[in-house]
Amino acid sequence: MTPLSTVADLPTTDDRAAARFIGKATPLGSDQPADAATTPWRIAPTPFPLSPSAVSELERLGDDLLAFYVAANRLYASAVRGRSPAWVLKCLEQGKPERVRELGRLRRYRSALPIMIRPDLMALERGGFMATELDAVPGGFGLLGAISRAYQDLGFELVGGADGMVQGLAAALRGAASVDDPSVALVVTDESEDYRPEMDWAATALCQAGLLTRQIHPRDLRLHDDSLQMRNCQGWEEVDLVYRFLELHDLPNIPKIDLVIYAMKHRLAAVTAPFKSYLEEKLLFYLFHHPELEPFWLAALGKDTDARLRRMLPPTWLLDPQPIPPPPPRDPPLLAGQRRLRHGEDLRGD
Repeated sequence: MTPLSTVADLPTTDDRAAARFIGKATPLGSDQPADAATTPWRIAPTPFPLSPSAVSELERLGDDLLAFYVAANRLYASAVRGRSPAWVLKCLEQGKPERVRELGRLRRYRSALPIMIRPDLMALERGGFMATELDAVPGGFGLLGAISRAYQDLGFELVGGADGMVQGLAAALRGAASVDDPSVALVVTDESEDYRPEMDWAATALCQAGLLTRQIHPRDLRLHDDSLQMRNCQGWEEVDLVYRFLELHDLPNIPKIDLVIYAMKHRLAAVTAPFKSYLEEKLLFYLFHHPELEPFWLAALGKDTDARLRRMLPPTWLLDPQPIPPPPPRDPPLLAGQRRLRHGEDLRGD
């Protein structure tokens, strides 16, 4: 496992030195400048400043997003039973393999939700925030935990504290397990290889917080003696909970995924996030703003939560490669100048 950083020779006023200190504290542990053409972000010497009102808004957002996902889960279940418009089910299942659809409909897990939601937010000049995406299987929490500790070591006061990410994740993982003192496997696939260092950091931090956690490749799993087991440096140990850091569209390419699914179905181990592709759909924004579904969302969320989310989740339109048959179009009007867009090709213009 990756060792956690230690405090030594902390910079106090030099921004470059502070940024290098934070860089060394990340799971990659590098303070070398990368190629500017491939660097997606830069290290700030100070954390992002937030006003008290912004902090309150973000703290309230957690409950609002939980309510949103509870409602989205209910909307899908209602569509499966034929109690919501048929096009809702078509939207959420279009292009999904039969196995993914079957896993998403397991009755035993019909109320299961992701334990972690990461909203990608833009801070607006007028105040407040706008979400560009909601990620139900997010990466970045190991990196966030590492740099949070580094910023605190530099003397900054952080919202949630330096260990807020680790403590919150540990509590969420315990809540998702079916035993009181679970052992957790953070399963990282080849597709997510770039995230492995931060997942290794997270596993170490969770162990230090009292939750036995290993970062493993799916090939390091096995079924033995009616238990799901993971390989460690000394042999094998039982797994009570799998945190799946893998994409559902990639299931056929993931080694030993059948073992994970078997263990889940036979209650040998729990799995989070649940195998529910419809809760990972970006078109949830589209469904949220669709006029035909407004009564559903209002009833499911309540007036205040619905209003807050409508300010934060942007109106979204579905661009279907097939022409929309008239009448009536099922989409909210999408115009380019005075021309209504009915087909993706319409975006090309004349």
